[in-house]
Amino acid sequence: MIIGFGNNVISSLAADITASQTTIQVIPGAGAKFAGLLSADYANSSNTQSVYAKITLTDAKETVFEICHLTAVKNDVLTVVRGQEGTAAKGWTLNDVIANFATRGSENQFVQIEQLQSGHYTAAVAGGTANALTVALPATYFVNGSTDWMLRTPLMVYPILNNTGATTIQLAMGGKVLGTLPLYKGNKAPLAAGDLVADIPFVCVLDKTKAFFTVINPVTGQIDPGLFLQKAKNLAEIAAEGAPAQVEARTHLGLKGAAVLDVGKTTGTVAAGDDARITGALQKGNNLSEIATAGAPAQAAARTSLGLKTGAVHDVQPTPTDASPEMLLKMGSFGLGIPMIAQGDNFHTWLTTAASGIYYLDHAMQNATETPAYILVLRNPKGDGVGALSYGYGVGQVCFDSFVKGKWRSWKG
Repeated sequence: MIIGFGNNVISSLAADITASQTTIQVIPGAGAKFAGLLSADYANSSNTQSVYAKITLTDAKETVFEICHLTAVKNDVLTVVRGQEGTAAKGWTLNDVIANFATRGSENQFVQIEQLQSGHYTAAVAGGTANALTVALPATYFVNGSTDWMLRTPLMVYPILNNTGATTIQLAMGGKVLGTLPLYKGNKAPLAAGDLVADIPFVCVLDKTKAFFTVINPVTGQIDPGLFLQKAKNLAEIAAEGAPAQVEARTHLGLKGAAVLDVGKTTGTVAAGDDARITGALQKGNNLSEIATAGAPAQAAARTSLGLKTGAVHDVQPTPTDASPEMLLKMGSFGLGIPMIAQGDNFHTWLTTAASGIYYLDHAMQNATETPAYILVLRNPKGDGVGALSYGYGVGQVCFDSFVKGKWRSWKG
């Protein structure tokens, strides 16, 4: 509680009072002056403070005195705490003086230069042990039975020992122990060994809920070391977190499955430089020349493995009219090649086995038309017939012959 003051606040008792009485009636209209003692001129809406005032009872000749604490005023009735600052409560009579006089107690609460500079109210040499400190500060919060308290200034503490780990501090104010609170740093991280060093002050602030203090200047630093990888530990912190943390770390580094395999020459290992899995592998820059070097059997096996058929080893016609043998047709081709008809005596005998295609007949045969001639052979897909179209370029004769269902039909032109 803070002390309220006023100017020329003086009155008289409106009635006798006993030594045990805690309400005092003053002359009519005087109550307002005393009520003014319980208000402050400078307010902070986020830091409300209780106010009381010092009032003195004395006789007309000021030969005896009793100091009281004024805590409330209603109309002209004052509520007081009797017999303060070593004075005794006694009975007083009508018209005795009651006034807001200065007292030792009121003036002792004025902060003086040395008190401010020495940190009298906000600094202390810690007691207790290395990891369980104690601090006691003067305070007036608990005057007149009040229970509310607040500590919003930084607290400077001089430890007498180095701490060896997590640390607490027991806070006492105004002779009342308020609790034993943990000392944290950063984002509520416990202090580490060596954060507090003997005779080197640390500054701490109390959180809003009055549950813990945060040390502003820990010697080993503000940051919780548990949030970072330590150089000397060579990533051991990740290993300590287990397989999920290791997998996530490898993902962030862009490492693939081979990163967790040993080097070796057996299944489940990564191949070394002299491993047959490397020396026997096809090299991209060689463009499969290793297969060509291995010869035709290797080439054939490779084509089989790729599902390639015989057409894969034939060239494509360079032009649509190319008639080179064993060339693959390209779109628009009509030069199919003109093989000679094998020597023989009977055209029908040859025709029964000839494949579809264009042929060149340059010699006389039984059942053939004029020679020389071009012969177009067309076989029935069902296999039961074949036809031939002949163009004799000597006289330009065009005629057709066929063998259907076991019968030859004569040439028709």
